[in-house]
Amino acid sequence: MEDIKKKVQSWWDGSPCCSRIASAPRGTKEFYEQVDLYKDTYEPFTNIVADYASWKGKRVLEIGCGIGKDFSRFVAGGAIATAIDMSIESLKLTKERLKVFGLNGKLCMADAENLPFKNNVFDLVFSWGVLHHTPNTQKAISEAHRCAKPGGKAIIMLYKKYSLFSLHCLLLYCRRRKDYASRDESLAAFTDGEGNPLSKVY
Repeated sequence: MEDIKKKVQSWWDGSPCCSRIASAPRGTKEFYEQVDLYKDTYEPFTNIVADYASWKGKRVLEIGCGIGKDFSRFVAGGAIATAIDMSIESLKLTKERLKVFGLNGKLCMADAENLPFKNNVFDLVFSWGVLHHTPNTQKAISEAHRCAKPGGKAIIMLYKKYSLFSLHCLLLYCRRRKDYASRDESLAAFTDGEGNPLSKVY
């Protein structure tokens, strides 16, 4: 189990979320703006679901912050925000993003299956496209529930087998390849990039 987690960590260290999209040097204002433009163009619904400004003054935990697009928006909206990630490089890029845009938030390296927080702490636990990359996704979801306050909220997005994106992958990419034994393996390969050691669909 720990071996696969190390592989996942290593993969994301080498390829932080959407970092290959940008042509600008990593860690620059232009780099973050290019990544955000891409994400906002192809995933505009994330902003609607997250509703960043509505969490002003509330305690927010993001599980798997990547390079900090959503996290920085929670912070900018006035949330008391904390983010975790297993990837050292992702945390470095998130830290640099906060610095570039003059924001402050708490970051820590942690495992989604073993969150380093007490029970009933956060008003919102947010995790977008992350928990399908950990071996025991159910345990990670249970941890999110444990850390949320009674009456709090969790927003968790997992990859879905039967979605427009899945259909897009199958029609344009997966049918050309014979390397994957199943539909699930094909979708996993084309969501975050070939070589990702663990990516599940539900």
